[in-house]
Amino acid sequence: MLKSESIKSIAKALSDFQAEVKNPANSADNPFFKSKYAPLNEILNDVRPLLAKNGLSILQFPSGDGQNIIVTTTLLHESGE
Repeated sequence: MLKSESIKSIAKALSDFQAEVKNPANSADNPFFKSKYAPLNEILNDVRPLLAKNGLSILQFPSGDGQNIIVTTTLLHESGE
């Protein structure tokens, strides 16, 4: 994937997004470690509207090498950056 030489628009959008986003609630239980965590679906439900409001989106591409699972996340901006 080609990357932009300029990050002016995406940097501003990411700054605005980070000013609004809140830490998700740890609403699920992990009995193995006796702890709580924020489920991914709840995190995505919280952040997607804020990402969209700021012209941001994320793409995730899973892959692997037979032993490891790899997820590559790409942050995009509506400007093309």
